[in-house]
This record gives sequence, C-alpha cells and structure tokens, in this order.
Amino acid sequence: MELRYLQKYHDRGVNTISFSPCGNFLCSIGNIDECVLVVWEILLSRVISTSILSNRVNHIKWLPELASLEFASLSSNELIHWRLNTLRHLEFQPGDITGENFTCMDYSTYIEDLSSHLLIIGTMSGSILVLNARTNTFIMNKKIGNFPIMSIQCKEKFAIVAGKSPEVLMWNMTFGLFVGDGQKVLCDGLPIAISFNNLGSEGIISTNSGSVWYIESDSGNVRVMSCHSKNITAVSAGKYIATSSQDNTIRIWNPLTLEQDTHILIPSSICTCLCLHHSLAYLIAGFEDGTLKAFEIETARCLGSTRSVLTSLSCISFAPDSDSIVLGAETGIIIGVVVLKWSPFTIDFFEFSKLQAEILSLDTKNKLVFASTANGIANVWEKKFTAENAMNGKLFDSAKVEFNLIDNWDLKEPYERTKHVYLQADCLECKGKFDKISEKTLWLIIRGAQYLLARNYYSHQITKKINLAGFPLCISVKDHRISVGLSDRRVLVYSDGNVHEFSAHSDIVTALDFYDNGLVTVASNEIAIWTDF
Repeated sequence: MELRYLQKYHDRGVNTISFSPCGNFLCSIGNIDECVLVVWEILLSRVISTSILSNRVNHIKWLPELASLEFASLSSNELIHWRLNTLRHLEFQPGDITGENFTCMDYSTYIEDLSSHLLIIGTMSGSILVLNARTNTFIMNKKIGNFPIMSIQCKEKFAIVAGKSPEVLMWNMTFGLFVGDGQKVLCDGLPIAISFNNLGSEGIISTNSGSVWYIESDSGNVRVMSCHSKNITAVSAGKYIATSSQDNTIRIWNPLTLEQDTHILIPSSICTCLCLHHSLAYLIAGFEDGTLKAFEIETARCLGSTRSVLTSLSCISFAPDSDSIVLGAETGIIIGVVVLKWSPFTIDFFEFSKLQAEILSLDTKNKLVFASTANGIANVWEKKFTAENAMNGKLFDSAKVEFNLIDNWDLKEPYERTKHVYLQADCLECKGKFDKISEKTLWLIIRGAQYLLARNYYSHQITKKINLAGFPLCISVKDHRISVGLSDRRVLVYSDGNVHEFSAHSDIVTALDFYDNGLVTVASNEIAIWTDF
C-alpha cells in the first residue's frame, strides 16, 4: 500500500469525510472544536472551497451520480443541501425538515417519477423521513419502531434500515415508497455493521453477539455464521455441540455443517455449565444464580426451570440412564437429580455429598459417581447394592438411594503428593473422567502437575503416568481416546499409546469434549472443531 497524498487542514481532528462519485473531490468536516466544511480537489491536491458550520456534522452524502457536484450534510437537528457551482464555490440551502433528532441518511435513485433524487433520513424516535432532494420538498414520515434508527442503505430497488433493535427491515421499492411493514430479519443482537452489494440482493450484517448474517433479499434466505462475543463458559458434545458464554447465550452447532442450528438467549443469568442428553434432543443448563433449566434443542423451547437450588452451579453430568443427573456447585455441594418428567421439566433432588471446595468436574458410569475439587480431592462413590435396586439400571432410583465412598484421593496430604506426583506449580485443582472401556480406571489431571494419570479406584494405585510437557486445564475421554487441553494452547490426544498434538487457538484451552466423529475445543470465545484424527 502506497501513500498517495497527505492533506492537512483540520488542526483539531476530522469528524467525517466523503468522496464524490467521480472520485475528483473530497469533502471533510472538522470535529466539534473546528466545525469547518472543506472541499478538496484530489488531482491538484488543493482546497477549493470552505464553509464554517453552526453545528457538528455527523454525516455527508454525495448525490450518487457520476458527475454529481451536489451533496448533503446532516447534524443532529439540521439538514443542508450543498452544491459546487461552475466557479467551484459552495452554495447551500437548508433542508425542509425541522424538529427531529437526526441520526443517518442515504440517497435513493430508484423511483424515477420523483425526479430520481430521494433523500431518506433516520431519526432517534424511530421514524423515516423522505424528501425530494432536487426540489427540497418533504414527501413523507413513516414510523417504523420505538428505537433509534442508526443505519439506512439504499441499493438499487432495496432500502435497508437498522437501528438499536435486533430487527433489520428491508423494503422493495418496486412496490412503492416504503409500502407496508417491510421484510424483517430478526438477528441475535444489535446490528453494528451492515454492507449490501450495489443491487441490494445480497448483504452481510454483523451483530454485537458475535454473529455474521448472510442475507439474500430476493429469496429471503438467511445464513448465519456466528460465535460468542464473550468468553465461553462451558461446552458439551454428542450428536450436537452446545456452548455457553458470558454473553448470556447458549448456541447449538451442527458438527456436519459446522454451522449454528439454534440460538438461546437468557438475559437474566450466565450459563456456567451444560450437558446434552445421551439419546434425546434435550439440553440441561446450570446457571450462576443456582437455577437449572432444560431445553428442547430443535425448537430452543425451555421445557422448565427450577428455583435456585444452590448459589452457583459449576458442572453437570448425565448418568448413562439419562434420567439421573449429578450437579456440582461452587460451594462444594453435590446434588443428585431424578428427572420425573421432561415436558414439562419436573425433578426431585437431594444432597448427594458435600466437599470442602468448588466442584470442578463430575462423571458417572454404571453405578459410579466421580467428583473432583479445586483443593485437590478426587472421590469415587459406588451405589450400595440392595435387593431392591439389583435389577434397576438407573443411577438414582429415588432421593433415598445410598452410595459408598470407595476411593478418596486427597492431594493436600504431603504423602500423597510425594508418592504419586511432583507438583511443578502450587495448584491442586484436579479434574477427571472415567475410562469408558476399563472397569477400574479413572483418568486424572492436576493443574499444578504436568502429568496425565490413570488411577485404579479399587486398589487406590496410580497405574499409568504420562508426561505432558505442559500444565493441563481440561480433560475429556471417549472410548480409547483421552484428550487434554494445556495452558500453552496445545491440545493432546492420547490413543492406544500414541500421542497426537494439535494447536489452533490464540489463548489457553479452557474446555473440550469429544463428539460422535471428532473433538471440539474452546479458548476465550473461540471454538475449534477437529475431525478425522
């Protein structure tokens, strides 16, 4: 890229600029301390005309004709039409509108019976004002909503209007001047940037929720490419991929198309953990206010919500029977949940156990429950065998079910630390998952130790120790594969004695999970989907 010209005039900054359609002229306006309008002739690199303004101007638009020497300036309460005469002097005429708080404008040249010079202006009150720019006469005022209009684009036969509302409206001018309510596209957040092609047939809208919407105006097709706008708080994978974020949204992704299928907005609270049903299209989500909600994935319908059961939920695990759920909380409480009915969502719950610190990970297998904490405790419980539950395959028959603690690994004990692991950092946070094939093995990571550990929870012995060359933050297990996310942004997959290494994120890997045909990893607000490894 080469710098062609360096023009200096405004000593206190430039507020807005606009090139003429032919590219020969440039109009610039200084900021609020220097409200001067300057017209430059580009080829000769000189100022040809100036004018002092009474108000700060936020927008300039040239009449969209190749040889046009006319433009309009818009401040919050004043419209002015400008023209360069044959002597290259500025002539002006105030616009025939007053009393509104103006926000944006654009020219439309589609309707020829109105001299092909329509100027369309948006207001803070949600109205569209239409003027004949050639005759400077007011034509119409159309109220489209109770929100400020922040963007107007006129492209061939289409007019696209957006503001501080998730709705983007489009009018086809072949049917008349803003006839009806227009075609509406409901986005997942407020539009922050809009760009359409010259025909207005295709466009892109980006929102403050981190989504990019591809729109075909003629056919009405909408395609969304999206991600979270803030840090991701949880991920769960299976037939679908579900992610939650601090932007108060839950998003469901299709692993086959790698596109978002469902978007769920929960403005009242942030989702801190979630888990997909093993066989049905249901999703369980826990929130920082302690509530638990169930959703139907295909419709994004909330099946039901509990009152706050804990201060803040930190992790969730579905039992293999899919009607038993284990919840962990920041306070160290573990809750057992029995799902009585899915629609409406009806549950019974009880306190399963209470540990001394935040529950960081949970897992279930057959009649076993695993939990680990932020202060280095990893416990395994086994369901107590009775004649009543011998033939029952569910983890929780009722709130009266009993479990025995069969393995307690406490890393706070110096003997345990020196015997099994060497801590390279003073952090005892541990996470783990049951081995899906072995009947006695639990896979564990400790944030302060650069190992992947296999532990026999019946003999209480470490049976395998794998060096990671990095501090582990998260773990997932599926069949014979174990995946670990490291603080140096790498992802390791251990499979049948072989270690595969991946790297794609710009930040530390905070969560990961296997899905049917691959692995999904998250870091900050990034999502990476890995297949065929």
